[in-house]
Amino acid sequence: MENDAERIIWAVWLMLMSLVSFFGDTTILIASIKYRAFKLNKVIVIFIEHIAVCDLFMSFFSILTQSISLLAKGWIFGALFCEIEVYINFHNVTASRLLVCGMTVCKLWMLKCPLRAKFLTRKHAHTACLTLWVLAGCVPGVFLIVDKDDIAISKNQYTCSFQSSSQIWKKLRPVVTSLFVAVPLTIVIVSSLLLVKHLLHAGRMARRIRSKVPRQGIVTVVLTSVIYCISFFPKAVHETIRPYVNNAVYKETAPRVVETATYLNVVANFFLYSLTVSSFRNFLKTKMGLARELNGETTGKGKTTTSDENQATSEVTQQTLA
Repeated sequence: MENDAERIIWAVWLMLMSLVSFFGDTTILIASIKYRAFKLNKVIVIFIEHIAVCDLFMSFFSILTQSISLLAKGWIFGALFCEIEVYINFHNVTASRLLVCGMTVCKLWMLKCPLRAKFLTRKHAHTACLTLWVLAGCVPGVFLIVDKDDIAISKNQYTCSFQSSSQIWKKLRPVVTSLFVAVPLTIVIVSSLLLVKHLLHAGRMARRIRSKVPRQGIVTVVLTSVIYCISFFPKAVHETIRPYVNNAVYKETAPRVVETATYLNVVANFFLYSLTVSSFRNFLKTKMGLARELNGETTGKGKTTTSDENQATSEVTQQTLA
């Protein structure tokens, strides 16, 4: 990238996305595991936790390393980490797609079969998520088996990437893209449409008996699916046509656009849950309100708190957090 201003702007943007993901996904995990702040179905909460872990891995191994390399004007993490970064990135991106797909299908199944869904446990949810993590390993596995050394540093992206130099990838890459990008994307779209249809039907039935329908979990999954489609649809198109396009401008700009869209899925969850999950939003308000209250007690009116007052404040804080 010859333009230094463009390179620095992109580096700062990626660094900001990485920091937002670190803060947001860490907050999601702490709020969910320690404080039980997500008042949703336990199975959906497990999927949310696994997606947050996956996003943290992507932030560290992909977004952060790329932003540092952009600032340093080149890859600075060595050849070994270059190979590790490529295959971990393959696995994390695929796992993210499969986990969101699994969460959407699971939510639809629970709505369609509520009696069977009652027997689902947290153990079942973890087993399903771990299965998707293992299945995601098929993608880096294929690249390892076919041509494990076909890795180089991309000069226009300042990160390591698989080159797909062998002619076999013209046939093999569309197959991998169809199975692990296009198929999950289609499943998410169809499942989301069926969720909306079910919600509208349930709403009409509820209005007849003057009752309310709990929309919180459904809205969360639907919006997650919309962001998912925005993030990964460009990836599906790019990976399909990539072997057949020789245009220099496309080869330079398309990967950047695709990566930026993919990273949107990484940073969006914190804002998504803050808007749609009232229990999580109330948790954040409580913590921010407590922080402002404690800050006001220590700095307000120019007075110094005594040790007894500090002890009382500590006791109140512990009770609030409990």
